[in-house]
Amino acid sequence: MGWRKLPPSGKEERAEFLRRNRRRAKFLVDESLGSGTAERLRREGWNVRDTTEAGLRGRSDEEILGFALRYGRMLLTCDGDFLNDRKFPPHRNPGLVVLPSPERGEQEQRTVLRYAMEIVGCFPDPFSPQQGDGRG
Repeated sequence: MGWRKLPPSGKEERAEFLRRNRRRAKFLVDESLGSGTAERLRREGWNVRDTTEAGLRGRSDEEILGFALRYGRMLLTCDGDFLNDRKFPPHRNPGLVVLPSPERGEQEQRTVLRYAMEIVGCFPDPFSPQQGDGRG
């Protein structure tokens, strides 16, 4: 049996999902995605801040990921540099979604973002010690 493409979820299906999963992840939108992305996600009911609002515009990747870790926000970005495990070890990472760059097309980026939010959005603390390690 091979893979089959799933139809996009509708507004009602997404609303039901969000209702069932009230405690959801918080996100920090990197400037590589732009503030329009943060606004769109807010309108859909997600807890989002962008790097400009957080006073991080033009700051280093380390500072941006440090802010995300400090405030428990999963980082949404197009910057593949955040995938460097030596520079950003997984145990010091609050969660990361690297989306296709805008050059690949805005529609593709929006589609990937929508699916990513549906997958990771219901995990408020994906890397907290309380989940999955037997400590609480």
